[in-house]
Amino acid sequence: MLMMYLVEHRTSTDNDDSYKVIGIFSSLQKANETVNFYQKEVEGFCLFPSGFSIIPVPVLGSGSDNSVTDLFLITSWKPKDGTEEDIRAEAVFCVKNQAAKYRLRYKLCHPFRKCIVDKYIRDCPEWREGFISS
Repeated sequence: MLMMYLVEHRTSTDNDDSYKVIGIFSSLQKANETVNFYQKEVEGFCLFPSGFSIIPVPVLGSGSDNSVTDLFLITSWKPKDGTEEDIRAEAVFCVKNQAAKYRLRYKLCHPFRKCIVDKYIRDCPEWREGFISS
């Protein structure tokens, strides 16, 4: 089974909770290099260097080999009092329609959770400009 590494960043301040997926990487080394870069160079992330996590994730679906570039991440959360809480990555697929089918099944099994499918390019960080938390 093909393994990738999900890099995410979470912060919690008095004013705001933040969850960002930085990207999905083909090796632990590339994931670590990305975290190190963001911790030192990208505005906002530098202020919260301990907010990073690297999570090994299996890539599900047919065709999951090292040539895969497009990845589809299922993210879920439980809405509560107008805020999004308990945000988590559920699964990574290499085929969009397989991710969409998983999302539909997930929604049936977890009616109180919301979920989406987002596309990522392997080894390509998503958050390039950084962020500023008030």
